[in-house]
Amino acid sequence: MSVRRARGQVKKGSKKFYETLVDAGLPKDEAHQISEAFASPAMELLSIRNMVNMAREMGE
Repeated sequence: MSVRRARGQVKKGSKKFYETLVDAGLPKDEAHQISEAFASPAMELLSIRNMVNMAREMGE
């Protein structure tokens, strides 16, 4: 459940970051690319599959 909540927080933060970039005058396409780059590492870490793989690696 906490992973789901964390993923929601990342999405919310990414959306807010996008809106801030657009308000600052960046074109929407560029702002979208930047906000996706901002959220992508966090979403990758919060992937259940990646978490399982990390746990397996730690156990070895």
